[in-house]
Amino acid sequence: MRHKTSWQTVHSWYDKHQSEDGGYYHREVIFPKLLASIKLDENSRVLDLGCGEGILGRKLAKINHYVGIDASSGLIKKAKIKDSNKSHHYQVGDVTYDLKVSDSFTHAFFVLSIQNISNPKKALESAWKNLEEGGSLSLVINHPCFRIPQNSSWDIDLKANTQSRKLKRYLSPFRSAIKAHPSKKEFSETTLSFHYSLSNFFSYLKDVGFYVEDFIEVCSNRKSYGKKARAENFARAEFPLFLIMNCRKHSKLNK
Repeated sequence: MRHKTSWQTVHSWYDKHQSEDGGYYHREVIFPKLLASIKLDENSRVLDLGCGEGILGRKLAKINHYVGIDASSGLIKKAKIKDSNKSHHYQVGDVTYDLKVSDSFTHAFFVLSIQNISNPKKALESAWKNLEEGGSLSLVINHPCFRIPQNSSWDIDLKANTQSRKLKRYLSPFRSAIKAHPSKKEFSETTLSFHYSLSNFFSYLKDVGFYVEDFIEVCSNRKSYGKKARAENFARAEFPLFLIMNCRKHSKLNK
């Protein structure tokens, strides 16, 4: 069965832009914060939803019970090649449908993937169904209050030497087509990104049967130098790039 995903057309480009440990923000910002905030051990059973080319799987090299699922066959092929742990399994699948996995899991993750899914509530239901009672769900997303696809940007006041975020919209869900190669203009392949507000995410989690235990706003650790450094560094420390929500499964609220 073929699964629709905008990432299938750009998987080769994406692979070239990722190191063995992922991009800079995966390595230096997201994984240090994420993995310090949850408890994983040799008995953990991990489900990676929207796993891409297996960046999280390779980070969890010592976890022997790991399954990564993605709709892009190209990304799954790369994941299988790059992950040397024979106990890690990767499969093509649509995470908004019933998944063909044979076991329940202690932990499930969406690492920068649920924002590329058109029906996040269905994806969360898949996670719920495949987690054991009391299991852990971690969502990592671009911060929906400050990084809104094609609708947020930096606003720079040269006279005051300050930098702030400028927003065009926030509350309403919407879809954006993001060009993989902006220089190619209309000839560029595109990926789809979906914006949801914090209230959207909390409603979906509540309805499906998760409660949020931990809410971590993550800023960039990059530093600027030169005339604009003070304004840029201050703004980086004030406006988070990412949001991590660690959640816990409980009895489903709405059937």
